[in-house]
Amino acid sequence: MQESEGRIKATLREVFLLLTSTLVILSPIVVSPALPDMGEFFSSIPNAETLVKLVITIPALSIAIAAPFVGLVIDKWGRRKLLIGATALYGVSGTVGFFLSDIYAILVCRAFLGLAVAGIMTCTTTLIADYYTGTKRNRVMGFQVATTYFGGVVFLIVGGALAEINWNYPFLIYVLAFVFLPGVILFLYEPEIVRQSTEKQELEKEQRFPYLSVIIGYVVMFIFMIMYYAIPTQIPFYLTNTITDLNEIQIGIALSAATLFAGIISFSYKYLKKWLSHEILFILSFLLIGSGYIILKYAIKYWVFLVGLALSGLGVGNMVPNINIWTVKDTPERYRGRALSMLTSILFLGAFLSPIVNSPIIEGIGYSNIFLIGGIVFFVLILVPLALYYVEHLKKRKTIS
Repeated sequence: MQESEGRIKATLREVFLLLTSTLVILSPIVVSPALPDMGEFFSSIPNAETLVKLVITIPALSIAIAAPFVGLVIDKWGRRKLLIGATALYGVSGTVGFFLSDIYAILVCRAFLGLAVAGIMTCTTTLIADYYTGTKRNRVMGFQVATTYFGGVVFLIVGGALAEINWNYPFLIYVLAFVFLPGVILFLYEPEIVRQSTEKQELEKEQRFPYLSVIIGYVVMFIFMIMYYAIPTQIPFYLTNTITDLNEIQIGIALSAATLFAGIISFSYKYLKKWLSHEILFILSFLLIGSGYIILKYAIKYWVFLVGLALSGLGVGNMVPNINIWTVKDTPERYRGRALSMLTSILFLGAFLSPIVNSPIIEGIGYSNIFLIGGIVFFVLILVPLALYYVEHLKKRKTIS
């Protein structure tokens, strides 16, 4: 009986850990289908289009600033309490956007939403690394990304449908945080790792932080996010400029294509990792995303856009769990929260800077060419894991000889 109850609790723990992770992708994308209508509503304000795009990306700036501090806090005082507080803050700061009609007030609330996401993303990913090891960890990391992206598909379509009513209705979806919160409180526990003995801490001090591999991962993630975040921030405008008579639901479906295929490939990550190295998986990701971007550059029909977005999604669904595992695989337990929080910070700093970097380029050469540049960048990024794979291969040969 007790064993059965233990299995049920373990299953519910994993379920609520994965469900809470979906709030991360919900934070930026759910209002994305409403951007064109929001731009019209605030059109009388100077720089309205840029301000509206910041509704998507301002949470990313807050996350980038807060995440390193979150890592320090959870490594010192624990994960669970911070996750509970962050989930509650998320629900309040996200939902309140429905009631506001001032773009600057909305941006302030979005900044607080970013603080909440920093806590949720760092805590959930770190808890997965704490609760599980080996193949089980690979599986749950893959499921985390898959659940997040499948949730994103639903959120985008629902967000598009709500945006048909009015631009502010998609903000109501953030109430989901309050639905997940009881499960977080009841089923997630504080892992023993944060209450380890002083003796164990002294032994771990001898373990070195893997600076080289982690920093390479950070740099790759930063460039990746600068270019990839062109999809949620630029695609709604690109589609409406390229194809006439598109509605918000069709824009939501287009954006969800990338998210859907990201979820599909993430479920397969555990199996891919059995046969392929981290470096090969990175190469595969960049090849898929780059190919998708080249298709977006030349697409003139709606279904061709969907193909390009689907290919990009396949690459992203493989990339995210791979870089999470890459970051923690050689990182001592006492540094795990900080390593993952810095990855979160870099990821969202790139997301925030994406429209700032891309918008002037778009003004100069047009929407389609930003995807051509992005495709070239992703193809060039293939050289990084290719070089790492070559170095690793040389090391193995030397060991054998």
